Amino acid sequence: MRTKVLSGLALIAIATALQVTPSLAVLGAHGESLKVSKTTSVKNGDLLVISGQHYDETIGIYVAFCKVVPNGKLPTPCGGGADKSGITGASEWISSNPPSYGVGLAKPYLPGGRFTVKLKVSPIIAVPNGKAIDCRKTACAIYTRADHTRGDDRSYDLAVPLIFKK
Repeated sequence: MRTKVLSGLALIAIATALQVTPSLAVLGAHGESLKVSKTTSVKNGDLLVISGQHYDETIGIYVAFCKVVPNGKLPTPCGGGADKSGITGASEWISSNPPSYGVGLAKPYLPGGRFTVKLKVSPIIAVPNGKAIDCRKTACAIYTRADHTRGDDRSYDLAVPLIFKK
């Protein structure tokens, strides 16, 4: 039991060192807020409810589960990646003005820059090179970030770290 507690504390320390806050909600630089229904004792297959408000409705975002990265770096790898197909259930695309190929795929913002999505999470993030990220050993978080139309824009990145049950 002691190892489990220390591992959880170690992940919180890592997340804190990387300047992300281990809490249920975080606030962004533009006044937006991101909330996750559960952040500790997360289990394989948990369906998390992620909600946001006060997001800029002219900026499309992805909501995804990713490895925690230092501020200013692109959140990657992510479970489901940038899911432009909409079939993995591991990420969601929110945009009120997507490119033509995203119409019907991207979910529009609700009034006030709001959204609510559900993501099914696993402690393992598969990566193309075959080396999986184990989020029980590596800090991972629910992120929002600018979508692929503004792929280099890190100013909309927000992260809510998750701690998986061992």
